Amino acid sequence: MENGHILVCDENNNRAIEVTRDGQIVWQYGSCDPNVNDPVSGVAFASRLENGHTLITDSNHARIVEIDRDKNVVWEYFTNTDPKSNQRGARGRCRRAPSG
Repeated sequence: MENGHILVCDENNNRAIEVTRDGQIVWQYGSCDPNVNDPVSGVAFASRLENGHTLITDSNHARIVEIDRDKNVVWEYFTNTDPKSNQRGARGRCRRAPSG
């Protein structure tokens, strides 16, 4: 990213995270964040847009979602509107790293 941070799609932990080069999480969006009302599941892609928002592929919910820095959904598009598409609605689980 322009600020030197790295945007990571942490698919198995159902989140997108922005980390510094030394590994500090400075922003996250997803199931592991208690401040998120509509978590993502199966984050397959994330990109920071020019306006500062983050575009995320929420694959297990069959949608693309745009999130602002305050973690508000500002736009979403559901990809399976065809009746023959896969059903959406799967919820992933937050996997926490072992302590110690």
